[in-house]
Amino acid sequence: PLLLALKALGRQEGLATERLVYAYRDSTLQLTITNLLGEGWAAGQLLVIRDVTPLFLRIRELAALNDVSALLTATLDLDELLRLIMERIQTVMGVKASSLLLKDDERDELVFRIGSGEHGEALKGRRLKAGRGIAGWVFQHGCPLIVPDVRQDGRCYQGVDYLTGFTTKSA
Repeated sequence: PLLLALKALGRQEGLATERLVYAYRDSTLQLTITNLLGEGWAAGQLLVIRDVTPLFLRIRELAALNDVSALLTATLDLDELLRLIMERIQTVMGVKASSLLLKDDERDELVFRIGSGEHGEALKGRRLKAGRGIAGWVFQHGCPLIVPDVRQDGRCYQGVDYLTGFTTKSA
């Protein structure tokens, strides 16, 4: 497409611009090609490359939020609704598995309510003491946390992975 756009611009008279969007590795790039004029004809081209990855990520996030809001009216079954939402989050984030833990007020524990991915069913109903592991830390401190490599984090609790056979890499 890039060579075709360059050739098409080279044949045009007057000012002309082409815009292309490319996905490259984990980035999205926008290429803007504009004719440089000499005596009314294209004497060359100016290529501007812009990284629009944050914009495309934001668009994906907003689309996911829109999908989730539509799901809220799709079913009255709370477990089904939570499962659908977690599957959508898993797709948007491009991860193999996801889970949702809720607090059991009577026992001051977190309970795996939803588990998706290959070992998701093995998680359901499992319990985690508040404060234990990364999820417990997040619950206890009430603030979000991103952990790219859980094995390098002292808060990591590997007991759930051991029980399910899944290897958590990030949280």
